[in-house]
Amino acid sequence: MMTQQPWSWRARATAVILVVATGACGNAERRAAEARADSLQATLQRQRDSLNAAREKAAAQATQAGEQRRREDSLKTARRQAVADSLRAERSRPRDLALMNTTGVSIGPQKYADYVFVLDSSTTDCNVHGRIETLEGGTNKDVEVFLFAADDFTNWRNNHSVTPLFHTGRQTVTTLNAAVTQGGEYHLVVSNYFSTVSRKTVRGQVTVTCRGLQPRQP
Repeated sequence: MMTQQPWSWRARATAVILVVATGACGNAERRAAEARADSLQATLQRQRDSLNAAREKAAAQATQAGEQRRREDSLKTARRQAVADSLRAERSRPRDLALMNTTGVSIGPQKYADYVFVLDSSTTDCNVHGRIETLEGGTNKDVEVFLFAADDFTNWRNNHSVTPLFHTGRQTVTTLNAAVTQGGEYHLVVSNYFSTVSRKTVRGQVTVTCRGLQPRQP
């Protein structure tokens, strides 16, 4: 029967060295693993921080872009409004034509003075206004003042009955104020047609005023 010999001091020392070495190696590997884990975690954190920063930057840029678009839209709206206001102001701006401006025109018996103007629009907002005075001629110093559309003027001139836009009858002083709402050719007539003998001297200032339209002479 064999008996086991107790370990020699050499064997025991060797075993102790192996245990210590193994433990040391395990600790080193554990520390290395922990270091790698820490490094990986730090890398992941940096990536998360970078991603968050990128998101925040993108959000800020989107906000700035939105504000810029709103400013541009606001400017475009303001420009369109300014253009519209300018057009409305231009359309409503009064424009004048001095139709009659004389200090003394002589009109013979059975004659008339004809002042013609044209409105180049189908609809208008115009007014013919002014004052005409007979300075001398005849017993009553009078004339007749008419405002005709073109066809009515032709008919009146050929002794047909018409309805003028304005007619005073025989007067020494005529204050004229007549609205014209349609385009076309018009005639302001200062008539001494009814007189068979007397010549009349007449002075007058008559203006055609239109909004958004320039009246003109043919």
